[in-house]
This record gives sequence, C-alpha cells and structure tokens, in this order.
Amino acid sequence: AECARVDAFIDERGGMDFILLGIGLNGHIGFNEPFVPVDVNCHVVELDDVTKRVMSKYFDTDLPLTHGISLGMKQILAAKEIYLVATGAKKVDIVKQVIEKAPTVAIPATFVKEANTTLVVDKIAASGVKA
Repeated sequence: AECARVDAFIDERGGMDFILLGIGLNGHIGFNEPFVPVDVNCHVVELDDVTKRVMSKYFDTDLPLTHGISLGMKQILAAKEIYLVATGAKKVDIVKQVIEKAPTVAIPATFVKEANTTLVVDKIAASGVKA
C-alpha cells in the first residue's frame, strides 16, 4: 500500500524534477540493488548483503534489516535532473565501473548515463578513472 501511495504522489505531480542519490558500494542507487528490474516503480526490495553490512553503521543497535522500500529505477531515470554522488576511497572501484561499463542490471548506477545526470565525485573516488 505504501508503494502505491508513493507512486500516486509522484504521478499526481508529473514526476520528479530533481533527485539526489549516492552510489552504494555494489552500485545500488536508492536501494535498487544489483539485478532489480529497471522497469519498476516504487517497490519493496530485498537488501543485498553488502548493503546490510554497510548500513549497520547508521544504527546504534544491530537491526535485522532485510528489506527496504525504494523508488524504482523507472521513476529515478525519468527525473528531469539526477545528481549522483560518490566520495572517498571506498568508492574508487564502483565509480570506475559506473563510468566504464555499459548499463547493466548488475550495477544499477550505470543506467543513469542514459538520463540527464551529473556525477559528483571527489578526487579520491575518481582516482581509479583514467582522464
């Protein structure tokens, strides 16, 4: 029901003008984990082991989180403007993959290259990319 409410909210407003997202270590954006279909709207997604491990730093106690609610890639890619952000040494490998690989469901962030996207990275995260 929550996903339907989110979809209706976005649709009633004619889509999104702007969206700001970070890139996960596994290339997920907005909990659109590797191999989640790109043609879906808001949905419940099973969290990847990498995401579960990394997100534990945001909580004081160990929560057994297994799923999340996310805007779908269809909604994200339809935004008029996308800013995708990555910073730090831990993001060097995934930034390189996002820039160098063709769009693939294995790395959802690669799909933003087909949209009006600005990639914002610091010098460290960009250090694996050849100029």
